Amino acid sequence: MVSGRTKLSAETHELARRAQAGEHGRTMRPAEFSLDEAGALAGLSPEMRYAHAVKLIAERAPLRVLDGERIVGSATLLEAAHHMTPVLGAPSTSHTTLGFDRALRVGYRGLREQVRSRLARGGLDEKGRDLLEAMLVCLDAAGTWHRRHVELLERRVAEARGAARATYERVLAALRPVPEEPPRTFHEAVQALWMLYAFQRLCGTWSGLGR
Repeated sequence: MVSGRTKLSAETHELARRAQAGEHGRTMRPAEFSLDEAGALAGLSPEMRYAHAVKLIAERAPLRVLDGERIVGSATLLEAAHHMTPVLGAPSTSHTTLGFDRALRVGYRGLREQVRSRLARGGLDEKGRDLLEAMLVCLDAAGTWHRRHVELLERRVAEARGAARATYERVLAALRPVPEEPPRTFHEAVQALWMLYAFQRLCGTWSGLGR
């Protein structure tokens, strides 16, 4: 008879213990960067100011990748956990669930194509065009955050040896194509979902994964 219980590795138990002990929360830090309110952002709409805040967060937020993790991506800015958009100083929209299924079906690339297609069709007022252009800035920012993780893992692979290197290579292989492209495997799907989830939390939208 096959047991219905699956034993997790000691490494997984240790990662869970560290998370439950509050290590992730204790390592969160306030954003040490800010928007140039007196410069190019002056006069922009609230939507575009938010988009530029997201862009700065993607470029500058600390990354957290723990040894032994199979899935990467973490909210590291303290303001986000307080339901605030980092660097913007404005309340975020929390307690929501994103349409993860749509993003997983087409990836960031497909979402960009949809937004650009709507812009190309025309018939939009100034506010509508501004909103769609802000969406593109946010999608590009999400891509930046993804690329930073890929580059970090590439460095970890180059520096590690043995089992640690094999783990980093496995994580990197799953992360490299997603969420930019639709996932092809279960590992890629979980990684893509988590990157989407973690990035919107990093930007202050402290929500759930849904069912």
